[in-house]
Amino acid sequence: MPKFKVERMYKDGRVEKCTLVAESAAAVNSLARVESWTVLNVTQDAQSVGFSFQPKRPSLNLLSQELQTLLEAGLSLPEVLAALAERESHALQRIMLQDIQHAVNQGQSLSAAMQLHPDYFAPLYIATIRSGEHTGDLPMVIGRYLRYSEQMDELKRKLLSAITYPTLLLAVGIAVVLFLLIYLVPRFSVIYEQTGSNLSLPATLLLQWGVWSKEHPALLLTGMLSIPALVTVAWRNTNFRHTLATKLFESRLLGRHWRSFNTSRYCRSLALLVGGGIPLTQAMHLASGLLPTLLAESVNQAIEDIKRGRKLSDALAQADLMTPLALRLIRAGERSGDVSRMLERAADFHDRELAHLLERAGKLIEPLLMLFIGLMIGTIVVLMYLPIFELAGSLRP
Repeated sequence: MPKFKVERMYKDGRVEKCTLVAESAAAVNSLARVESWTVLNVTQDAQSVGFSFQPKRPSLNLLSQELQTLLEAGLSLPEVLAALAERESHALQRIMLQDIQHAVNQGQSLSAAMQLHPDYFAPLYIATIRSGEHTGDLPMVIGRYLRYSEQMDELKRKLLSAITYPTLLLAVGIAVVLFLLIYLVPRFSVIYEQTGSNLSLPATLLLQWGVWSKEHPALLLTGMLSIPALVTVAWRNTNFRHTLATKLFESRLLGRHWRSFNTSRYCRSLALLVGGGIPLTQAMHLASGLLPTLLAESVNQAIEDIKRGRKLSDALAQADLMTPLALRLIRAGERSGDVSRMLERAADFHDRELAHLLERAGKLIEPLLMLFIGLMIGTIVVLMYLPIFELAGSLRP
């Protein structure tokens, strides 16, 4: 029977992580209802299974837009879910919608029904739906989530746009260098071995590489395949990611911008949840799922401080979670009684700052990357052809 890693919250607000043995994620949620605790997150333990198929998530934005439109048109929730299930062409998603419809017809809330499908719906989305159920205005809350999602997608588009061209340039450069080192250099090395020319040290080392790669193709292929495998293993290692996040925050060049990026994401998510009526400590915990482990641990410290009576701004400052500007805006929101709006402003400010940084970095990195790749390719080509030039010079009368 598979194991599930569960993050649960008791009625007193205490949060606990544990591993449970159950037939499915739905069985974990059933156990939660019996024992009166709330599932914040549930994932199947990768070590308890081999390779398993993960169902494709539906487009939450599209699903949310359809849900909002039909609810605003006056249809009841069961009618909306039935209509969405009937028009769904993807078999797995249609089954998921039918399961939700069945759970709602049996008296469960929409958020509780969605909680039975953690592979499809993130805890942040479920919490947003739950807040709409509490306020009685589900279409309005869904609209707030759509605006939040659009803002996050815009940030992702800017990041993707900034790294796409440098990544393609780097990939092409690496491909050309590998072609030279693996295909051309070994052939040149055979020629120079036969002529017995005296070569400079750099050219000798390059051609020795060519001889080695020609004689050991299996080792060369193994080495090339091991690099992406090692990178994948290292990235999946929690300690490695924690160390990398720590180094990024400590970096004089990138630390401030990395903190601004995480501040923006956290503030925007927290504003969505707090504005929807989710209790502050629960909202902080749910939003921390977007943060690196290093900052998520600091969030837990801030939550404990708030439970002891400290203000949000003081707790975040003590945990070193926010930039100075974000803290000033949060303090202003505490004085005016509108913290969620000030969190939105903090996120907007840092998004603009990040967009400006990406624009400047792109203008600087692209020419430098082209120069670096050009120098690498040029150096290899010159080292391959230099002995030919020297040999031609020695043949002159």
